Amino acid sequence: MDSSKTGAMRRLGAIAAVAACLAAAVPLPAVAQSILFQEPEITVVAGNGDIDRMKELIQQRAHLDQQDSKGRSALIRGTIAGEVDIVDILLAGGARTDVADKLGNTALTWASAQGEYDIADMLIGGGSDLSHQNRQGQTPLMRAAAKGHFELVQLLLRADADVNIQDFTGRGALGWARGGRDRRIERALEDAGARD
Repeated sequence: MDSSKTGAMRRLGAIAAVAACLAAAVPLPAVAQSILFQEPEITVVAGNGDIDRMKELIQQRAHLDQQDSKGRSALIRGTIAGEVDIVDILLAGGARTDVADKLGNTALTWASAQGEYDIADMLIGGGSDLSHQNRQGQTPLMRAAAKGHFELVQLLLRADADVNIQDFTGRGALGWARGGRDRRIERALEDAGARD
């Protein structure tokens, strides 16, 4: 059977699984989601927080750094979903922390923007680049400062994040913090030597 017929049969099977799940009001299995939406199964599993299936995929030597249609790896999808255990499993399995999505955001950028302290701590321990700039030139520290995540800003400062990198508009972490409501972030950045 040629590959186009095989692909069509897989999609029909996925559609049947969707119909069955909708009728029974149960979540759609990750494998059906990956076929239906043509996304790598590992990224879907990470976003869904399916620990058992993630362990199986790692044992089967799945490519941990595959990216979905938005360029998001399993590590990024797990981070966005706040799945601490998934992130831990992926890091232990050797997932790269430097993979960026189509907007240039790494898992640490996402963790910083969303206030995912525990995940950010694991990513830093896993060697994430604290100075990585996304397509707007923003670093994880800028994202944490802009979103008002004081504890995360402190974590990044303790890890020696550069406080004076500027984004592509010339704004640094302190400039991003000034737009927020938490003056503690401004003081912490100033104490660390940040300048406007």
